[in-house]
Amino acid sequence: MKQLTLVLFFLLSFSTLFAQKGTISGKIINQQTQEPIAESHVFIPNTTFQTYSDSLGNFSISGIPVGPWELFAAKSGFENSSKNLQVSQSRNILEGWVISESESMNWEELKDSKTKKAKEQFEARIGIDPKGSELVLINPEALVFFEKEDANEVWVDLSDVLLVQNLNTGYLISMRLRRPLDLSKPFEDGDLLLSFLEMDLGSVDEKKLINSNRVEAYQNSPVFAIRKLIGDRPDQIKVNATDQEGAFILQAKSPIEIKKSNQGYRSLAFDGEGIEIRTNGSPVYPELLKTQGFIGSGHPFKTLPLDFDYDQAIALDEVDRSLEAMQERVFLHTDKDVYLMGEELYFKAYLMLGNPLLVEEASKVLHIEIVDPTGYSMLHKVYPLENGLSSGAIFLGPELNTKDFIVKAYTLWGSNYGADFEYYKPIQVMSSLWEIGQSQIEPKSEGIVVFSDKQVYHSQDSITLNVIVNNQKGSIAAANLSLAVVQGNGIQKMNASDDLLINFLKFKPEFGHIDSSGFDFQKEYGLTLKGKINDSLPQINKAKVEVMIDGFMDRRELNPDFAGEFLLEGLHKEGEFSVLVKATSPDGRIPLRNIDLELLSPGNQFDFSHYDFGKVHPLSKRPLGVDSLISEYLKVREGEILLDEVEVEDVKEENFGAMPYGRAERTYEMDGVYLSGDTQQFIYSFANRTGFRVGGIPPMIINARGAVGGPPLILLNGAPITPVSGPTLGSDGGQAQYRALQSINVFNIKKIEVIKSVVPAYGDAGKYGVINIITKTGTEMAADINTYQEFKLVGLEKLRKGAKTEFESDNPTIYWNPNLGISSSQTSATIKFKLPENPGPFWVIVNGVNSSGEPVSGRFLMNQKSLGGN
Repeated sequence: MKQLTLVLFFLLSFSTLFAQKGTISGKIINQQTQEPIAESHVFIPNTTFQTYSDSLGNFSISGIPVGPWELFAAKSGFENSSKNLQVSQSRNILEGWVISESESMNWEELKDSKTKKAKEQFEARIGIDPKGSELVLINPEALVFFEKEDANEVWVDLSDVLLVQNLNTGYLISMRLRRPLDLSKPFEDGDLLLSFLEMDLGSVDEKKLINSNRVEAYQNSPVFAIRKLIGDRPDQIKVNATDQEGAFILQAKSPIEIKKSNQGYRSLAFDGEGIEIRTNGSPVYPELLKTQGFIGSGHPFKTLPLDFDYDQAIALDEVDRSLEAMQERVFLHTDKDVYLMGEELYFKAYLMLGNPLLVEEASKVLHIEIVDPTGYSMLHKVYPLENGLSSGAIFLGPELNTKDFIVKAYTLWGSNYGADFEYYKPIQVMSSLWEIGQSQIEPKSEGIVVFSDKQVYHSQDSITLNVIVNNQKGSIAAANLSLAVVQGNGIQKMNASDDLLINFLKFKPEFGHIDSSGFDFQKEYGLTLKGKINDSLPQINKAKVEVMIDGFMDRRELNPDFAGEFLLEGLHKEGEFSVLVKATSPDGRIPLRNIDLELLSPGNQFDFSHYDFGKVHPLSKRPLGVDSLISEYLKVREGEILLDEVEVEDVKEENFGAMPYGRAERTYEMDGVYLSGDTQQFIYSFANRTGFRVGGIPPMIINARGAVGGPPLILLNGAPITPVSGPTLGSDGGQAQYRALQSINVFNIKKIEVIKSVVPAYGDAGKYGVINIITKTGTEMAADINTYQEFKLVGLEKLRKGAKTEFESDNPTIYWNPNLGISSSQTSATIKFKLPENPGPFWVIVNGVNSSGEPVSGRFLMNQKSLGGN
């Protein structure tokens, strides 16, 4: 294990917290209509800083280094617009950014016979080699070529943003043109407006290769040459501050010659005696810098963004990727130790790495389980890890009815190293109020100082606390913290040794010799689900498994192993979602029905017998909220009925007599139609085949008759399942239709009869036609094994970052803040909250990391003098 200073936030959390950066926000307005413009692309050229305006025209871009920048707004059908801004650390607001609709050009679009040559000419100009593999043009259809009247000139413009992938540097690059360009003339710097976006890279090896390519590209760039010159030639090159924050003047005699034996002659040139640069060496106005001899010069898609972090990239390129450096451990700070059933457990998680420089390659999924003392998992939730941090709340429901539990937190990758790399914390969940026996917790602090505005507080007093953080040298430091304020009966001695981050890190698990070939889990960048076929079948590893995730857009074919297990990896799902699974024997004839699907979890065994759960004395008083929770829970449990599988009768003839609509205009057989079992997918597939329109949320089938159109009447085997009376005032026809279709097993549909014309026999409900769904007989259903099992799952929970100040009167937690930040310009953080009635002594518990990467923690007992009514 590395030393304590090698904590994750050394690198990334504090680069965003303490660097001098600002935020630009504003609103995009249509000059002609004065209406807001949605989906306008707002970006700083040649950087990764970009966003799109929302439905109200609002946008915001944060994390921009202070200094002068040119900001662009672009949207198809509008003129490009730009603003020159001096970004400061405060919020920079553009109240109303007005852009104009573009005028149509009276140019003749190029004929197909000339378009191919013009496209090749344009690609060559921007550095795309059709035989190369580095640059990939994603949407060439966005290119539009024109020919001016009475002139032999070919011009290029864009109908939409042009997208290019640089597979060498891992960027997806968006290109817009400042204006239409003449292909017969060289492109000038500034003609192409580029914005960079990180591509989604999968494996660690791919990330390492991309990072090495970026380092190499940067070391052959003019920006790197400028940085080297400043350090190597202080007698010839001078850098002076300007009146603009974040900008400097590099003064030298132009041109500046750079001679390197292995790279040939290079030079930098500019007009006048100097050029304006940023703190990282990049020019403020790139078009004013003239270069010669640099690889990729004149090929804009082979460059790196101006905000590329070379210092981090070179450190990552040279870092040791041993198993020791790549290890992961989780520390969890909860608001307290003892909870009342029905409360929420608030937490903040810190991911500790063997080497914090590997944060970009660290796991992105945090697992939290609540297990009983035997190790049985009662709850299993997953949260996103952002820069190694996560925070949230877990509802402690009536299923937790045995009092003693352990909160278990881990990443799957960290679990490869053994149980000691997982985090365990004992808690208790009470069904009535309680008293805690004699506490032996002692105040403790390392790197944290807390000042209160008074020594004694009374019922419902307002309180102000100031938190100061020091580093190991004793200086005031910036920090990223979590803070809980808990009444004396909210924590007890069972957690006194490891509720502080500094205590947790003092225990260093034995690493020993570990071979990564024995690791069961990969790093999770998205959720991983584990499935298992429990049917008895020879050669189960050759079974066929089809999976569809949240509808039919994400469809996968998987191969189980010899135990019938398979993995669904890389799921980026939040909240509730569904997975449909169909498995068959290797020959596809026998359906496999006995399938389990759940979140993947490690099987590490941990001995909980040594845990002291403390002495908590239940009281007879049970809050009404707990009573109602328990009673509702028991009702559900008692009302659970195991339903036998219902089989459709073998004999079911289509004998519902002559229909009022007579003979159907069209009949659609469902044999061979691809279905997932999802109602929405069925609606869209059916509408596409029959010419109906789909609209609304949830989607509704609409017969576009007349000026507006409306929903057809839907029958099931001749009986209406949507209202015959038609829509009434205030009713929602879309909801009614969707619920009706949702009640039908789409795999049981044999054919569908469609009448698009008016059917007077059904009155007002028939004015938009009729759809009659005819289902199969039992024999036909038995022959159809195209059935999926649906699994309802919950994906990543949303992070909770704000402070929580309002709790129930019985809750010992008074204040909780998972993201208490102290910036480099502050000496302390101030928090304010209100005490409950009869507060008594209370604890202030702080955990976090300072800007030097050092863990800091403190546990402070306050308001002790209020005991005995003083």
